[in-house]
Amino acid sequence: MSKYDVAGTLKRLRAKSGMTAEAIGQLVGRSGKTVNAWEHGNGQPDAEMLIKLSQMYHVENMLDE
Repeated sequence: MSKYDVAGTLKRLRAKSGMTAEAIGQLVGRSGKTVNAWEHGNGQPDAEMLIKLSQMYHVENMLDE
C-alpha cells in the first residue's frame, strides 16, 4: 500500500464521518494542517496514530479500507 493509498483512505473516512481536518486533529492531538498533510500524502501517521484513527472511524483495519 502506497502513501497515496493511505492518504486517500484517510480522506475518504474523514469525509464519511462528516468531520473537518481541524476537528480530527483536535481529537487526536495534532493540528488540522497535519491531518490535511496525511490526506495529501505529505507525511503519514505512525502506527499508533493509525490505530487511534481506525478506532475513531470504527474500522477494523485502516489498511484494508
